[in-house]
Amino acid sequence: MLMPDDDSAKVRVRNAIAKAQSLCGGSEAALARAAGYSQNAIWQANKKGRMTPEMAIRIEQATKGDVPRWQARPDVFSPPLSGECSPAFGDKASHDASPLRHPIREIVGAPERAQASFGKVA
Repeated sequence: MLMPDDDSAKVRVRNAIAKAQSLCGGSEAALARAAGYSQNAIWQANKKGRMTPEMAIRIEQATKGDVPRWQARPDVFSPPLSGECSPAFGDKASHDASPLRHPIREIVGAPERAQASFGKVA
């Protein structure tokens, strides 16, 4: 599922990628390594101003929540309600204990599981 094709959506994605790049070492390659993508995939997302929900999740994880998924993809993810607290990123115990779960994470799963399933023939 890709984003709607409007200028404000493209600006949001490009801003999210720029912020994530600066947090992950300043380059597309550094962000790509941290998020589990190729440098070309990050370049394409930035150039086109579009990213998949999975990429938004993985960038959020790579930046430890400093670039939240809903900033790049508000059409898919909602920002937290005021007073609502998200679990600490990278803390599996907090995530599992949280009653708030994101449906897309349940579908996509952790990046390690997603990477492990690529390339396998059923």
